[in-house]
Amino acid sequence: MSEKDKNIHKGHRERFRQRFLKDGIESFSFHEKIEFLLFLLKPQGNTNEEAHILANGFNDSLVDIFEADIPSLIDTGKTSSIVAAYIKFLHEIIKEYNIEKINRADINTAQGTLEKVKEHLIVRYAGVNEETVRLVSLNNRMEIEEDEIIHVGSVNSSFVNAGKIAKTAFMRNASSIVLAHNHPKGIPVPSAEDIVTTKRLKSVLADVEINLIEHYVIADNKIKEVSFFL
Repeated sequence: MSEKDKNIHKGHRERFRQRFLKDGIESFSFHEKIEFLLFLLKPQGNTNEEAHILANGFNDSLVDIFEADIPSLIDTGKTSSIVAAYIKFLHEIIKEYNIEKINRADINTAQGTLEKVKEHLIVRYAGVNEETVRLVSLNNRMEIEEDEIIHVGSVNSSFVNAGKIAKTAFMRNASSIVLAHNHPKGIPVPSAEDIVTTKRLKSVLADVEINLIEHYVIADNKIKEVSFFL
């Protein structure tokens, strides 16, 4: 690249920065937003073409870009493995920000806590493309103590049993718990097996004084209570 070309690109980036500081992100077209983002990863060079490829390949959708898996970002020639990893990392950082913001909310009712947990889980499951079971442990003030993956696979698997859940809850000193799993390519409606599993777990856990408050099913950024179907 010639010195003249370098100066042109440098001026282009500086104009973008000044425009953002003056007019905000609303002044950018979609591909310009992606281009500006790529500036942070690629300090030199022209990122315009790659930004256009990403924008066109994912229908001008941040959701589609951030929730795409790495092979989808790479295999179609849309971007490099380095950029794909950066995009996935950025998506996870945004999720962590949203979860922290949700968890900072001052809520003093059980119903309010469940609304917070629902928001928390929707964020956690965004872009997750394999069925995953999460356990949210709550203390006696109905505050989230821990949120963790206890199994990758079906919630109806033998690996998701009352003993394992109880052991995890006891380790977290949880007085109540919430269970959740996703339907990556389905709808947020529990299957017949999900309902049977929930009834069984709720009964067995009650015997050891652990309150299974709710079991949620998440799909396509929507959430539904299994208790609605009991």
